[in-house]
Amino acid sequence: MPRNIATILIFCLISLIVSACDEGETRDNYVGAVGAVDYDPATYTYPAKVPTGDKGNPFTVTEIRRDNWRVLDSGPGLFSGSKPYFWLDENRVAFKALNSPHYKTVEDRRNNNGNYAAHLYIWDIGKGITRRADLPAFGSLCISHSGYSRIGLKSLYDSEGEMIGGRFLEGLFGQERKKDHPVYEPLKNRVHRNIFECKTEKLPGDLWHWKLVGLREGHGYLDFDSCCSDNRGRVVRWHDPSGKRMLELPFTNEDVEWVCARFYPFKGAYYLYDCLAPGGPNPKKQRKIWKESNCLPAWWVWPGGRTEKECIPYGFWAEGASWTAIPTAKGLLIVTLNNDGSGREGIYLFNSTAKLQLISGWVKLGSKNNGLNLSPSGCKLAFSYGPDINSQKIVGRGASTTRILDLCSGSPPKG
Repeated sequence: MPRNIATILIFCLISLIVSACDEGETRDNYVGAVGAVDYDPATYTYPAKVPTGDKGNPFTVTEIRRDNWRVLDSGPGLFSGSKPYFWLDENRVAFKALNSPHYKTVEDRRNNNGNYAAHLYIWDIGKGITRRADLPAFGSLCISHSGYSRIGLKSLYDSEGEMIGGRFLEGLFGQERKKDHPVYEPLKNRVHRNIFECKTEKLPGDLWHWKLVGLREGHGYLDFDSCCSDNRGRVVRWHDPSGKRMLELPFTNEDVEWVCARFYPFKGAYYLYDCLAPGGPNPKKQRKIWKESNCLPAWWVWPGGRTEKECIPYGFWAEGASWTAIPTAKGLLIVTLNNDGSGREGIYLFNSTAKLQLISGWVKLGSKNNGLNLSPSGCKLAFSYGPDINSQKIVGRGASTTRILDLCSGSPPKG
């Protein structure tokens, strides 16, 4: 009998341990997450108001290393908010940012309002952060994977938010020239703003409507046919560059959102998914299906129309948090904002060997299709960071910074 009792006690103990592990599996794997960097105000000098990047570069980059991955932090004051990042090559990323101190009070902010302007910065890993001093004040910024740059000096938009003209600096990055675009009517003039090439282009044949997405040069077009609620559930189509050849893809415009379409050089393909999920006409039903299957469908689409299906796992981000998915060379990143005080917001990595929270804190998502840009190899992610939601306003647990997450500084991360 005593032996039986001992066996039962051991079995119960094992059950408790397993149960505890099951409940804490996620948190146990997230203990290495990188949060805020502590800066000593007595020894750290805030960046100069107009940094040049010459001798005496005021930016002090901090490297935070983990097992097989690392984070580079620009230091306090350099914050781009929702502005996008554009990788010029594997080691240089360009972005528009405001360079100012972290205001401690409303009075500080009021006294310094207008003293700090936004500029175009280039972060060259290993060399530092510099500012392009040759540019006047500008608005929009777009840099394509092929290096073509379009910098808005004066942009004109219609009531739907579609750019219809303006004055720009255009050309290869660093060699732009001023160019005026007359006001045009997209439907009448059959033109389309291509977000992948940073150009306004004339559309071929009969191709035109609100949800036609022009791809990179030579890759053709994706037709989402979702201008109206009556058009939901239509099959997404790929058109060749001439507009004469068409191929139906194995998903509909209810399965993916056209605003989420992004091109990833490391894969040579476009990644499509429903970045607004759970949403649509029945968000509860979509959330239920996602949770039960642990799969929100995503598709790779190659030039020519070849596709490959993948799954985005279910998690707390599906319960009301703002989130986005970013495929990388080391697995799938989930970036989530979860302002419920739980500390779960940040960047998570999922692959065959790992479920890790890499970044803990407030990661500014930016726009869905270019707010967080990945380097050509699929290894480095640039983003705006703050310890919490208040850090991008006035008072928080620390200053806002710009960061680069490098996933490829060693073997694939393991959980």
